[in-house]
Amino acid sequence: MSLEPIIRRLAGLVPNKGILAFYHHPWLAGVMRGALNRVLPTGLNEVEIAGGPLRRRRLRLFLDLQREKYLWLGTYEPWVCNALEHYLQPGDVAWDVGAFIGYHTLLMSRRVERGWVLALEPDPRNAERLRRNLALNGVTNVEVLPIAAGASRREAALERHPVHPPQTRVRAAGGTPCAVSPLDDLLGSTSPPALVKVDVEGAEAEVLAGASEVLESVRPVWCIELHGETDEAVIRTLRKTEYCCIRLGKGVDAPADLPVGGPCHLLAFPNERAPRWC
Repeated sequence: MSLEPIIRRLAGLVPNKGILAFYHHPWLAGVMRGALNRVLPTGLNEVEIAGGPLRRRRLRLFLDLQREKYLWLGTYEPWVCNALEHYLQPGDVAWDVGAFIGYHTLLMSRRVERGWVLALEPDPRNAERLRRNLALNGVTNVEVLPIAAGASRREAALERHPVHPPQTRVRAAGGTPCAVSPLDDLLGSTSPPALVKVDVEGAEAEVLAGASEVLESVRPVWCIELHGETDEAVIRTLRKTEYCCIRLGKGVDAPADLPVGGPCHLLAFPNERAPRWC
């Protein structure tokens, strides 16, 4: 008998803050992770999400529970999920640049309801699982484009992370071939976005370099994952185009030193529509 349904029910009884609290104690988190790995199935499995915003919407994903417990338990970037739910409205158009396997894409899809989501994912493996996850949940308001966003139209290659293979970066050559296109080129074929989420493993400055018309004319809200080496260039571009920028860090409800969720994020609002506190 699989213990996954039992663990999911138990996780559903614990508030998300309670699950995140385990990360205050790395040794305890390690023990729990090891214990779960001994009872959870290996490989890709269809599972109902156990915690976080996707659980509230009763969504399912194909996940590797040995490696992707953070998606299953709903501890993945809760500050980003909060921003997507707060700044997207029914009927909006959203762009998910670097959609991975669709965790945020699904949240966007449910939030905009009759609106539309454009998901860019250049990695063939991730894009295939993204499509499977969309089909699994009967999603019909998402279009998947198997391309990377960049400063210019070109052919490039994807380099896989040596420890986390699903994470890829665009390189000039030497990996899986992929097409690169500026976000500005998408404006002629799809509706302009109200919000753009960017998670491109260090290429965020290049993405903005190919989005001058989006920045200057469309004026969406941006939610961008930062990776250190390009922070200054990203913030400089946004401020030059009259955006107000704030760092999400590890989120409002999570301490800044909480070792979960990866790099910090940036929320950027057009100055003319920025919240008073920005």
